[in-house]
Amino acid sequence: MFPKEIKNPIAEELSAFEDLFNSLFKSENPLLKCVFEQISQSKGKQLRPIFLLLVAKLCGDVNKKTISSAAIVEMLHTASLVHDDVIDNTLLRRGKKSINAIFNNQIAVLAGDYLLAQVMTLCFEKLGNDEQINKCLANLTSELSDGELLQLYYSNKVEWSEENYFQIIKKKTAILFSTCAKIGAITANAAPETIEKLVLFGEYLGMIFQIKDDIFDYSPLMDTGKPALNDIKEGKITLPLLYALKTATDTEKAFVKNIIQEKDSQKENLQTLLSIVQKQKGIELAEEKMREYQQKALELLLSFPESEVRQSLLLITNYVSERKK
Repeated sequence: MFPKEIKNPIAEELSAFEDLFNSLFKSENPLLKCVFEQISQSKGKQLRPIFLLLVAKLCGDVNKKTISSAAIVEMLHTASLVHDDVIDNTLLRRGKKSINAIFNNQIAVLAGDYLLAQVMTLCFEKLGNDEQINKCLANLTSELSDGELLQLYYSNKVEWSEENYFQIIKKKTAILFSTCAKIGAITANAAPETIEKLVLFGEYLGMIFQIKDDIFDYSPLMDTGKPALNDIKEGKITLPLLYALKTATDTEKAFVKNIIQEKDSQKENLQTLLSIVQKQKGIELAEEKMREYQQKALELLLSFPESEVRQSLLLITNYVSERKK
C-alpha cells in the first residue's frame, strides 16, 4: 500500500497539482469525454508528480512553475501509456481494461495524440520561454519514443543482452523519474551540483521501478493487475530471464529461443519457461540488482540534510522496491 505520509510535506501543493491536472481532462467531444472517464477511473498513484514536487521542496519552495511542470509530466506519461498499450496490444492497465481494449486502436492513438497536444498547450501557457525546462521536456519526449522503438527492434530477437535491457529501461522508465528530479530542482533554483545529484537519484529510482515491474511478470501468484508472462508473449526478454539464461542448459536455452521466435503463448510452454527462470534463480538475481540500485539511491539521498521531505523520498525509494503491484 502506498504510504500516505509520503504526501504530508506537499499536501497543499499536491492539491493544486490535482486541480490543474484534472482540468485538462475536459472536452465537448462526447467520445473524448468517454475516454477521459476511463482514464480517470484507472488513474495510478501519480508517483512521478509527487516525486517532482518533493524534489522541488527538498531544494527550496514549490511554485506555480513546479506545479505546472508536474501536470505536464504526468500528462505526457499518461499519453505515453495510452500509446504503449496500442503498440504492445496490452488489454489491461492497472487491473482494468486499457483504452484500446474498451474502444479500439484508432481511438486510443488519437486520444493519446490529443493528450500530447494538451501538453504542448500547457507548456506554452505555463512555462513560456523557460528554455531549460522546455529542453528537459523535449528530451523526455524524444527518449521515450527512442526507447519504445529500440524495444520494438529487439522484440522477438534472441540476442538480448544486459546492455540492451538497461539501455531500454533507462529510456523508457528511468528518464521519467530523472526528468522529474531535474525539473523539480530547476524550478526551486537548486545549484548545478545539487541538480546533477538528484537527476542520478531519479535515474536509480526509475531503474528500481522497472526491474520490480519485470519481476512481477514472473510472479504469477501476485495480484499485480497485469497478465503474467506478458513480456515474453510480446517478445521481450527482461532481467529475470536474462539472468536465468546465463546458467541455463543448452536444452533450456533452445527451448526459450523457440518460444521467443515462434511467439509461443501456449500455457504449458510458458509454465515450463517460468520453471526454468525459477530453477536458475533469475528472479532472485534480478532482485539483487534492484537492491544495488536501491542502495545507490539511498546513499545519494542520505547526503542531504535530514528533513520531513527527505524522509518522504526515503519512503518512496523503499515503496518502489517493496510494492506489491
